[in-house]
Amino acid sequence: MHLTVDELLKKRIESFFITEKAVLQYSKEYREIKCLLRRIVFEVVDISEYYPLSNELINLFDAMGEGTIFYNYFYKNIDPSQSGDARFLRAECRDLLNQIEEFDEWRLKNRNIRILK
Repeated sequence: MHLTVDELLKKRIESFFITEKAVLQYSKEYREIKCLLRRIVFEVVDISEYYPLSNELINLFDAMGEGTIFYNYFYKNIDPSQSGDARFLRAECRDLLNQIEEFDEWRLKNRNIRILK
């Protein structure tokens, strides 16, 4: 099945809405995901930490739920029991951090904040 650009953009926005709902419900888990991703991307991580870190991320993705930006693509590609591979963990985490940045920008753009005096 081939999707058009408009269909892909619509699916992305739907995923953002699902993710926003999950973030509001599981804000602690969302912050933990971001912290773990930053650690993996920007710090030295020993190979012996691969399974514990990737499994911790997978558990947090499970909490956020299906349909979120974490689950649809990254779950399978980070989970060592599926397609996850230690050689690509940092790259996958960097990609996910980029997705999170875009998601956060989308959230800010869609807020109607007014200052009342």
